[in-house]
Amino acid sequence: MKWTRWYIIIMVALVVLYMIAEYNRPKVIDWRPTYSNRDKIPYGTYIVYNEMKAFFDGLKPKEMREPFYNHVNNSEETGGIYFFINGWFDCTNEDVDELYNFISAGNTVFIAAERYADTFINKFKVDAEWYLDSASGMSDSTSINFASPALRTRRGHVLEKNTLEGYFSRIDTANTAVLGNNNHGKPNFIKTTIGDGKLYLHAVPRAFTNIFILKNDNASYINKVFSHLPKNPSAIYWDEFAKQGRGGPDTPLRVILTRPELKWAYYLALAGM
Repeated sequence: MKWTRWYIIIMVALVVLYMIAEYNRPKVIDWRPTYSNRDKIPYGTYIVYNEMKAFFDGLKPKEMREPFYNHVNNSEETGGIYFFINGWFDCTNEDVDELYNFISAGNTVFIAAERYADTFINKFKVDAEWYLDSASGMSDSTSINFASPALRTRRGHVLEKNTLEGYFSRIDTANTAVLGNNNHGKPNFIKTTIGDGKLYLHAVPRAFTNIFILKNDNASYINKVFSHLPKNPSAIYWDEFAKQGRGGPDTPLRVILTRPELKWAYYLALAGM
């Protein structure tokens, strides 16, 4: 019994020491482009989501944790703005049809993505690519700006090299206005009028992440982008379904397993028992 008691004491002490070491270990920066409104990492969208009420006179966005089809299907709403910010915008034929109807009814849709599904490309006659230097084969777009002289800045808005390369390689020139471009003259921010509404597309979703906003005067870029949108929308919707999935309660075990230090402490405790 005495040996068992000392064994338990030693195991508990090891677990406690491990947890202390993990807690005090320098945090490794997570550079994944999650675009999630809950992430404070460099490529999360925590800042722009929580500051959006400042852009729209105190109106807070509503986090959407269901497929946008469920919301826009047969919707009679007008005057709303629906935001999608992600690396990849995926949708079915039914999705794009309902999205088209939602815009036509008098709503605004804002999508910032590097890639778009073929269904979206075919419906809205637009496609996005990354700029590649023909000599080196490497991306080299280092700044973004506006087409309007009144909004342009001399230097443009800068982030680390190879992060702002997205641009639209195909647009419907008959119905589309170019609002912004990169330092190679490629369009990366466009507006299309559809019925009584507007579709805004941005090819550089990283321009809306935490690290971009905190660099230099880049926050002013976001202000200028949003200045193109309706000033007093009836509602603001922010899509998180594509990034976080459906909403649900966070159980204690789920929280533990998403934190590396807690996860390994939990495993060690199980092994000790």
